[in-house]
Amino acid sequence: MRVDIYITSKFHGKIAEGNGVYAVLLDTVLQGKHYRKLHIAGWNGLSFQKLAVRAAVEGIQYMTTPSEVVIHADSPYAVNVMQSGKADGRKYEELWSTYFETAARMKSVEVIFEKEHEYRTRLLERIAKGGYPVVKDR
Repeated sequence: MRVDIYITSKFHGKIAEGNGVYAVLLDTVLQGKHYRKLHIAGWNGLSFQKLAVRAAVEGIQYMTTPSEVVIHADSPYAVNVMQSGKADGRKYEELWSTYFETAARMKSVEVIFEKEHEYRTRLLERIAKGGYPVVKDR
């Protein structure tokens, strides 16, 4: 089974601390039927990089069955770390460790930087509607 994970984020404030929101869309086809799962979450008081990490972790954690996973992410930082294959010594090492532990259980994980993936416009429209939870980062 192949699952595509599309991640789109918006951030306001200074790069070191601000407010952001991300949308994570899982897209797959099972027995000829198309399935999509969407999750949107807002965060206050975090950095631009940490928002990208949280989105990557949340996206991969939805995967409970070993699958071929393709992650389409709009953050060069997150893509570079995901492609590196390790969390050691990285900022947000604990979050990245969670990502890599889950990714290791998949058949394969391919990560692609795509600022403008096929769902970006729709995800940004959905983010603009609001109605999602907003959490204060710790």
